[in-house]
Amino acid sequence: VYAAHEAGLPVHVYVDETRPRSQGALLTAFELGAHGVPYTVIADNAGDMVMRVGLDGHIIFASPACRLIREDVASLEGDDISDLMHPDDRDAAVAALEGRSGRRSATLRFRFRRKQGGWLYFDARGQAYRDSRGEVRVLVLSRDISERIRRDEEVARQIRVTVVPQHSI
Repeated sequence: VYAAHEAGLPVHVYVDETRPRSQGALLTAFELGAHGVPYTVIADNAGDMVMRVGLDGHIIFASPACRLIREDVASLEGDDISDLMHPDDRDAAVAALEGRSGRRSATLRFRFRRKQGGWLYFDARGQAYRDSRGEVRVLVLSRDISERIRRDEEVARQIRVTVVPQHSI
């Protein structure tokens, strides 16, 4: 990695960690930083999904947490992110990804197809940035909120069932 970086080849290292307190990741990140090698620390056991996406919508990187939507996380790379989304959510997500909202960052709620079928709800934040080659990319951090949505829907259903219409009193 160091030799490739010194030779001017585009290198970006994803540093992962499974041990407590991130000892290995912190040391690796420190050493890479000392040599000027670009890196990103990814926590394997983090609950949030992390994706790097090109402006064309294709996934460049998917973190291990993306197993929620596909067991073989590496197979997500190269896929169009909008193909994983519920059809009703695609237009808003594509508009945000393409920057049609006029902002460098956006917050969205959408559904991803889950690996076992059906849909999972996510809150996501996308942030545009330039990578080491100067290309604009979007970092997307997504949190599964499906259980919260189900609870909210159940509470709303119970409220509708228990409310007595005025004309029946």
